[in-house]
Amino acid sequence: MNVQIRSMRDPGFWVPIALVMTVVVPVGIVGIWWAEKYGEYLRSLAQTDVAAAVASAMSALGVIGWLVCIVTVGMGGLMFRYFQLASREQRLPPSGMWSLGATHVTTGPRVRWVAGVGLGLSAVLIICGVGFFVAMRRLMSHFSTIGS
Repeated sequence: MNVQIRSMRDPGFWVPIALVMTVVVPVGIVGIWWAEKYGEYLRSLAQTDVAAAVASAMSALGVIGWLVCIVTVGMGGLMFRYFQLASREQRLPPSGMWSLGATHVTTGPRVRWVAGVGLGLSAVLIICGVGFFVAMRRLMSHFSTIGS
């Protein structure tokens, strides 16, 4: 059963879109710019001092690894909570701030199945975030033998 809950004229409908356009896109553009500049810096440093370039790259990989792990685990946790509430209320999206600008609500027994799949995928996302961090640490320990 679908029920109209929010109009495109409602300012709350545009909040998620505005958030993506004002925060996520600029952060991505700055990240790409920084990676290009940092790559140039590492190439020039490697021509004179390989050990210093490896140490600098490992430091950057450590920070990037932590950031990716935190964002992935955080998004997995938010998705887990979203689907947990959807399962409890048998309503997708759940009520309150979790509606994320949706214009329709789905209710009924099918929501429980969708929420169960969402809970499973959220758990996989959390495990992947932790796995990424473990893989990054192993990669860094492998690279620590280079240049020394």
